[in-house]
Amino acid sequence: MHKCLVPTAPQRRGFGAGAPGFIFLVFGDYSLSELTHQHDGTLFIDQVDLLDVGIWTEHGPLGSTFAVKVQLTGPLDHMGFVCDFSQTKTIIKTALKTHIDHRFLAPIKDPHYSLTMHEARASWHRRDAASTYAFTGPATAVYAVDASHITSAIIEDEVTMILARAFAEAQLTITALQVSLREESPPPGDASYLRYTHGISAHQGLCHRMWHGHRSKVLVMRNHERSPALERYLQAELFAGQGFHLAEPDQIKGQLWQPATLGPPQQSCTIAYATPEGTYEAVMPAQQVFLMDQHTSVEALAWTLARKLQVLDPLATIEVRLYEGLAKGGICRLGPTQSA
Repeated sequence: MHKCLVPTAPQRRGFGAGAPGFIFLVFGDYSLSELTHQHDGTLFIDQVDLLDVGIWTEHGPLGSTFAVKVQLTGPLDHMGFVCDFSQTKTIIKTALKTHIDHRFLAPIKDPHYSLTMHEARASWHRRDAASTYAFTGPATAVYAVDASHITSAIIEDEVTMILARAFAEAQLTITALQVSLREESPPPGDASYLRYTHGISAHQGLCHRMWHGHRSKVLVMRNHERSPALERYLQAELFAGQGFHLAEPDQIKGQLWQPATLGPPQQSCTIAYATPEGTYEAVMPAQQVFLMDQHTSVEALAWTLARKLQVLDPLATIEVRLYEGLAKGGICRLGPTQSA
C-alpha cells in the first residue's frame, strides 16, 4: 500500500528527497487515501516543452534553454489513465507560455538590483547610483523569482508550482508531481554554445520580449567537414566567451557601431522599441551588445556568422548550423565564389 496526498485545492508543502522539483500537493484539509498498485499510476513526458528565458546573473542577462520533463502520479481513471495525454500536454504548454516562457527571470532578493511593478509595468534597476544595467517593460515580460540568484533547481521549483496550480484549476486528481529541466550537455569539446538574449520588435508572438533568450548549439562545416576550431572561434573570440544581447540597428538609441560586432568597451548602450504588448527600454554595457545588420532571428544570425567566418577563409565553403533551442534553428551555406 502507498499513502498518497489527495488534492482538492493547491497549497505548496515540501519536496521529496533526492528528486529535484518533486513535491506533494497538499491542500488545507486533506485526507489520506491508501491506493493499491492496481489503481495508482504514473505518466511521464520526457520533453513536453521548452523554456527559452533570460536569467539574471552578476554579468547581466544570460540566454538559457531548458527541456521540460514531467512525471504525474495519481489514481487511474476508467480507461486506465492517470490523465489524458493530449489534455495534459495542452495544460502544461499553456501554463508555461502564460507564466514563465520567453521572459526575463529576475531574482528579487538580489543585493544590488531591485524589481518594481507599477500599473502593469516592470522596472529592474540598481539600488545605488551606479547604473550598469536597467530594464523597463511590460510586467508580462518579467518573472519574479524569490531568491538572491537563480539556478536550474530554483527554476524547477517555480515550474512545479505553476503546473501544480494549472492541474488543480483543471480539476485533475494528481497526487504527486515531479518536474526536471534539462540543458543539452554534450561530451566536452563536442560542440560550442552561444548564449544570447534578444527581442524581435515586429514579432506578434512572445519573441518580441526583450531579454528573453536562448542557449544555442553552433556547428560549423568547412569544405563539408566539421570544424571545431571555427566553432571555438565564434564562442571564445568573436563573443569573448560571454553571453551577449542581439540588437537591431533601429533598436539602438544613440550612435551605432560597426554591424556584426560587439559594441565599444567602457560605454553604455540604450536599447528601446515598441511592441503591441508595450514599450521596452534597457541599458547595458555596449561590449555585451552584438549589433546585427537588420534582424535578430536565428536565420539572420546564422547568416551573419557564416559571413564572419568566410572573411577568415574566403576560398572555403562555409556552413553554419545554429540551433535555437534543442531541435530547430537556422542554416547558412556560403560557397567560395560568394562575397563575404
